[in-house]
Amino acid sequence: MERWARVPTSVLQRPELSAADKIVFVALCSFADKSGRCFPRRSTLAEYTSLSVRTISTSIANLTAAGVITQQQRTGTTPLYIVVPLAPIAR
Repeated sequence: MERWARVPTSVLQRPELSAADKIVFVALCSFADKSGRCFPRRSTLAEYTSLSVRTISTSIANLTAAGVITQQQRTGTTPLYIVVPLAPIAR
C-alpha cells in the first residue's frame, strides 16, 4: 500500500527546522490517522526516510521543541506521536 501525507506548509517554512526534521515530520504525517496520531518505531522511520536512527531521535526532539508534534510515552512499546494542528505562520 502506498502512503500519502498531507503536510501543513507552515512546518516546511519554519527556518529553525532542518531538512531532516521536515522529512521526519512528513514521514510521521504519512503514518498518522485522521486525528494526527501514530506510533511508528524509530527504526521504521529511519528505514522509511533513509536517515539514521540517531538523526530520527534528534529530529523528533526538534519537532517536539518546535511544538509541531507531541509525544506520549506508552508502557513497554513505542511512543505515541501526535501531529499538532497548526495555524499558518504570520509573515
